[in-house]
Amino acid sequence: MRETDFVEAIQKAQEIVTQHLSNDEHSHPVQVLSPMPPQGDIETASFGIIQTISKVTGYDISVFRTKGLSDPIHAYIAIYHNPDRARIVYSADLNMCWARFLMCKEAAHIFLATELNKTNTADDAIELANKLLNDSSDTDPAVKVEEIAYFAAIELIFPRQHIESAIRDFQEQGLTFLEIAVSFKVPERVVEFRLSQSVDVIYQKAYSSMCK
Repeated sequence: MRETDFVEAIQKAQEIVTQHLSNDEHSHPVQVLSPMPPQGDIETASFGIIQTISKVTGYDISVFRTKGLSDPIHAYIAIYHNPDRARIVYSADLNMCWARFLMCKEAAHIFLATELNKTNTADDAIELANKLLNDSSDTDPAVKVEEIAYFAAIELIFPRQHIESAIRDFQEQGLTFLEIAVSFKVPERVVEFRLSQSVDVIYQKAYSSMCK
């Protein structure tokens, strides 16, 4: 998988975040969706990063919370055309941090989707789920874009604008990954992953080649 694929996805996400945080870029945590959908109801985002993605991409995005999902699929997105719209479905069993993160990951597919990496049928989706469940190293573009979407989602919910203060709190105040996760309302695993040196290198490459 090319590093440039990750860099470009991070840059696309950062452009959306910049627009979303235009009034107060240091305000955290990033608002993802408001109102949060009650179980069984479909809501159109009236505020949050999901709404900003909708405005930037031109897709009408609805979100559905359900108890019908189980391992390994905790969330998914269905993208439609004519008119352009998308439906994100996530498990009601997720805690708030994972629900927020997976909504962003699924929404990222809207601006990452290509003819090569998207799934078009139910059989395609089942095949993709099996590959992900088996941790496949398959070169299938649909598998690759799942990892790329993970990086993009991190930038949407735990962006450049917040990383400096998080690192400072981690290094100077001795906060744990869990304490930072609670402050920014992101999963602890995501905080640990994002602040690792090897991953940060990729993000810094994305930032350095963007216009200041």
